[in-house]
Amino acid sequence: MPLFYPQMTASFAGNTAGATVTQFTGNLVFAGGTNITLSNATNSLGQTVSIVGAVGGGAGFTGGVSNIGNTSGDTGTVSNRIILAGGNNVTLSQSTDAGGATITISGAAGGGGSYNILSAGTQVANTSGTVKFQNGNGVSFGMSNNSVITGSVAAQTNPTIYSTVIGNDRGWAQASISLGQNSLYIFPHILQQVPSGTCIKVPLMVTNSSSAFAAHTRGYTAEFAVYSRVGSNSTVLTRDFSTNYTASFSANSNVSWNIGVITGCSGGTSYVSQTASSAGINLSSSIHGARELIFGFPNKLTAGEYWWAFRHSSSSAGAAGNLFNVSHLIASSQTQNRMGVVINATNTGIAKNIGLGTYSATTGAMPAAISMTQINQAATNPIFYWVADTV
Repeated sequence: MPLFYPQMTASFAGNTAGATVTQFTGNLVFAGGTNITLSNATNSLGQTVSIVGAVGGGAGFTGGVSNIGNTSGDTGTVSNRIILAGGNNVTLSQSTDAGGATITISGAAGGGGSYNILSAGTQVANTSGTVKFQNGNGVSFGMSNNSVITGSVAAQTNPTIYSTVIGNDRGWAQASISLGQNSLYIFPHILQQVPSGTCIKVPLMVTNSSSAFAAHTRGYTAEFAVYSRVGSNSTVLTRDFSTNYTASFSANSNVSWNIGVITGCSGGTSYVSQTASSAGINLSSSIHGARELIFGFPNKLTAGEYWWAFRHSSSSAGAAGNLFNVSHLIASSQTQNRMGVVINATNTGIAKNIGLGTYSATTGAMPAAISMTQINQAATNPIFYWVADTV
C-alpha cells in the first residue's frame, strides 16, 4: 500500500453532469453512461481505457409522418430508422459520396395537387383522379391498348312510316278531272325513305247517270307501274313493277244492279248485288262518291329515284246510262318550255321535272321501257297514297 496518494487535477468543459471537483486524491473511476460503452486494456506500459458512444450518441433520434396535411397509412414518430419509398407519381433517387447521401424526390407533371383538367358545358372537373366517359344519347365508349378511347354511334335507321303521298311533293294545285282514255301519265318521285305499306291507293270520285233505263254493262281497267333508270344520266326508264285493277258493272233495267270490284290489297275480287225499285236509283252506298282504287304493291323498293305511271280505260254496252263515271285527284302546273318554243302540251321536253308528262301515244299496256324523248311535257299527274293494308 502506498505511503501517499498522488493528487490529481481534472478539468470539466462542454456537456457535464454531477460534481465538477477539479482536484482530489484517491481513485479515479470511469463509468459508462447512456449510449456510452467503456473498455479497458492493460499491458506492461500501463492501462488503456476506450470510450465508445453509439452512432449519433449523446441525444435520442425520432422521426416520422405528421397527421397534418395529405397523409395515408400510419402516422407518428419512430426512434430507430426512417426509409423513404416512392409512391404514386413520385420517384426517389439517391447519390452518395464521402460527405453522405443526397436523396432527390421527383413528382409527375401536375402531381401533388388537384387541377382543372376537364370542362364540358357548365361543369368543370377539378380532379387528378379518373375521368370516366359515360355512355349516353346513342354514343358508347370503349378503350383499347389501355390508352385509346373510341366513341361509337349505333347505325341510324329511319323511323317506320305507314303512309306517304306519291305525286304531290312539288306543292302544285290539286283538282279533280277525268283522265284521258288509255293515256299514260308519268311523273318522278324521289323516295327519301321507304314506307312499310303494301298498298297503292288511288283516290277518285265516282258518279252515275240517272238515265239508265234499260240493260247496260260497264267495264273498267286501271294499271299502275313503277320505273327507274339504270344510270343517273340514262335517258331510258325501265319498268320495275306493274299491276292492274279491274271492275265490272251491270244493270237490268232499273231493277237489279251487279258489281264486281277489288276491295283488298291481296287483289281478291268481291261481288256485290243490289236491287232498286224505281228509275234513277243508283249504287251510291257501294261505289259512288269519294272512293279509291286499291293496288296490291309488294314492298321491294329502296330509297332512291323512281318514275310512277298510271293509265286507265273503260268499255260499255247497252243503254246510254253510265254506272261508273270516274274523276281522278290530280296535281297540275302550268306547262312551260324554253323561250322561242311554242307552248304545247304535246311538245317533248323536260318541263319542270325530268320525265314528267304523258306518253307520246295512247297505249293499252305499260311499256317495258320509256325514253325521255317519248314523254310529252303536260304537267298533270294523278296522286297516289302508299299505305299499309291495315290503315
